[in-house]
Amino acid sequence: MTYRLNWDEGAAVFPAKAAECMRLASPKAVKVLMYLCVNKALPDDPSQIDRDMSRDDIEDAVAFWRRADVIMSEQTVKAKPTAVPKFKAILPSEIAQRMEQSEHIRSLFGAAENIYGRPLVHDEQRTLIWIHDHLALPTDVMIMLIGYSHTAGKGSMAYIEKTALDWCERGINTLSAADEELIKLQHTDSYSSHIASLLKISRFTAAQLECLDRWDKQSITDEMILKAAEVSTEKKLRIDIKYMDGILRNWQKGTSPDAAKPQKKDEPDEQVYSVADLEQWIMRDVESGDE
Repeated sequence: MTYRLNWDEGAAVFPAKAAECMRLASPKAVKVLMYLCVNKALPDDPSQIDRDMSRDDIEDAVAFWRRADVIMSEQTVKAKPTAVPKFKAILPSEIAQRMEQSEHIRSLFGAAENIYGRPLVHDEQRTLIWIHDHLALPTDVMIMLIGYSHTAGKGSMAYIEKTALDWCERGINTLSAADEELIKLQHTDSYSSHIASLLKISRFTAAQLECLDRWDKQSITDEMILKAAEVSTEKKLRIDIKYMDGILRNWQKGTSPDAAKPQKKDEPDEQVYSVADLEQWIMRDVESGDE
């Protein structure tokens, strides 16, 4: 029996280079690539790709296709060419040889296995070697990054690779610089956990975390965040972080009453605005459609 493709609904462009790596890709990585080919962007909700898909699955898939030079971020496209070599596959025999020849690689693998409480798999080994060799991050800095990512529940190699690339670009390559950066990341984790508990949200996307970072830097109070969440629920029938961010931006522009401005950290711990006045102002914005 012969078959033919149904082109009635159009066609999606599929990178020819992906075919070379298809046999090495996991089923979830293939689904992520196919979704991206059709929709041109990845969803905030992983279940839109597959009901068993998690955010970590998407990050791992993206990391796989990035290493294969099949996909890239918009920032990478706009950026100037980098001197960092492309990810190169390393055979198990080559990894064994590197471990014999390099005390740094042995120490790195040993520390990582102690942190994870298990042996490293092949993909983890080759990713760590690539970071060590081509990003030139010192072993002790890499160990700090691995330890933080594991403790914070972000232990996937996709996250470690992405963070290592960011550190390389920003010159974070000493213990003191890494320690300072990890303190900032821990503060961000603490704040996002607080907001997640406040709004009863399990986790945030990268775009949502950018919104939370603005709220943190602008000292937005919990009460204002909850009020913005109420407006979002009334208008969108759900808590929409981006929509809430737009509401809070308006309140910060000076269009809000002075009483609604957030309290500065060095001011006395007292209520500096009237909740009743804020509620009245919110409803006025909702009715006028200015939010």
